[in-house]
Amino acid sequence: MLRNYSSRVFNNSTVKLSQIISDFASSNQIMDIQDLMMKSSMDSIFKIGFGVELGVMSRLEEGKAFSKAFDEASCQIIYRYFDIFWKVKRFLNVGSEATMKKNIQLIDDFVYAVINRRIKQLTEQGLDILEKEDILSRFLIEKRETL
Repeated sequence: MLRNYSSRVFNNSTVKLSQIISDFASSNQIMDIQDLMMKSSMDSIFKIGFGVELGVMSRLEEGKAFSKAFDEASCQIIYRYFDIFWKVKRFLNVGSEATMKKNIQLIDDFVYAVINRRIKQLTEQGLDILEKEDILSRFLIEKRETL
């Protein structure tokens, strides 16, 4: 079931990505293909994991903020290998570590909001109506059935 769902999600994402590339090509604009591929991957993986459209490729504001925070946090983790004072910065909550803390908070808030919405859907609509194909829904349903 998860494999079929994943295939559908990736196929839909590919269609969206090909349309965006086609639009760029027809308007003779320069595009960052690596950025588009990363956005497509993030949209797809988020949909498979949480059952929610992140909308990074379609430029939804909520998804855009999450994506930016996620990218910055990922880069900051790499920079920690080169910055010998990162633990001091984290302790003092200054510089890049202060930004990292804000980004992690934004990521946490966003993900917990998605989880809480799915829990609310589960309790209001019941097991039969809730889409059961994404990973989060499967975990929530399994948890509810074991209680």
